[in-house]
Amino acid sequence: MFINLKKIIALSVIAVSFTITGCARDFSTNNYESYTAGEASRTMEGTVVNIRVIKIKGGNGTGGLAGVAAGAAAGSTIGGSSEANLIGGIAGAVAGGLLGDAAENKFTSQDAVEVIVRLDNGKLITTTQGNDINLVRGARVFVIYGDRMRIIPQ
Repeated sequence: MFINLKKIIALSVIAVSFTITGCARDFSTNNYESYTAGEASRTMEGTVVNIRVIKIKGGNGTGGLAGVAAGAAAGSTIGGSSEANLIGGIAGAVAGGLLGDAAENKFTSQDAVEVIVRLDNGKLITTTQGNDINLVRGARVFVIYGDRMRIIPQ
């Protein structure tokens, strides 16, 4: 049975793309996991003393590994001799790994904010969270914590 290598590589790249984007964690303050419904959280009050935009890098290396595999498979078809196939496979693996890693970083990185809050008891706390709500320095906030921490405007 003849298997078309180009189709296998294309399907592998598509599958890896879905896997990579599916692994990206959502840092939104408005989204909750289903298992947290009905669970009690603690809440403190405070004032935002600093906020800065950051980038949260996701990924676990899946893109690079998939790129190595796809690149090696594609590269090994280059040339007519075993030597040429080996060199093509190695070059393809390196290029595929670099491209796969770059794609994974692009698909899984998210803009977020680092927020520092002075609690009403005088202590400072810091967390990172999605950049989906408008927090500004000096704003009064609720700090909700339990499974994970969220800072939301009062």
